[in-house]
Amino acid sequence: MKIGRGGIATIVIVAIVVTVVVIVVAAASAVILLTPTGTTTTTTTASPTTTTTTTTITTYSSTEYGFSIKYPQNWVEGTGTGAAVYCNAPAIINNNPAASFNVQIPASAGGMTLDQLANAGKLLLENMFSGISFTNEKDVQVNGIEGHEWTVVVVDTGTGINATMRQDFFIVNNKVYTITFAAISESYGDYASIFDTILNSFTVL
Repeated sequence: MKIGRGGIATIVIVAIVVTVVVIVVAAASAVILLTPTGTTTTTTTASPTTTTTTTTITTYSSTEYGFSIKYPQNWVEGTGTGAAVYCNAPAIINNNPAASFNVQIPASAGGMTLDQLANAGKLLLENMFSGISFTNEKDVQVNGIEGHEWTVVVVDTGTGINATMRQDFFIVNNKVYTITFAAISESYGDYASIFDTILNSFTVL
């Protein structure tokens, strides 16, 4: 697949929308995408050392969408189709953000189980992206919530650049929460721990 000018962001948004479409079609239910109305607050906390270094984070919390998540304050907020939260890392590679993450607006699971959702989403991604490679797939648990995770590599046929995408999804009260992380493959390792920290801050309200 050719990623195009949108770079890594294009991969992320397409993949998330695909996941939601899978849910809607398989469950024969409608999903209404609403304008995000979550509140954003910034919290500064002292680093647990003897230095004066501080870590600044932003907390997104939405009672409408029923979740909260934290991410580095210096990540740039953006917009994405159907995304409640969408942020890019400040670093730029080849005129594109080096990494990004977003959380899809929760969609109805239509009674699907986590395994059914995973199988349907995986099949559609394989059909949509030529040359997609699943490098990791496993069950996860975040703050007591059971979920599923996969990591894939997609090649931009136009530039030959590899992009690595990781998706974690959860079903709570028949709602699907999808969190997507993506980065240029050569720098994915630099962001893996940040992605883990962001994921581990996710809570359902």
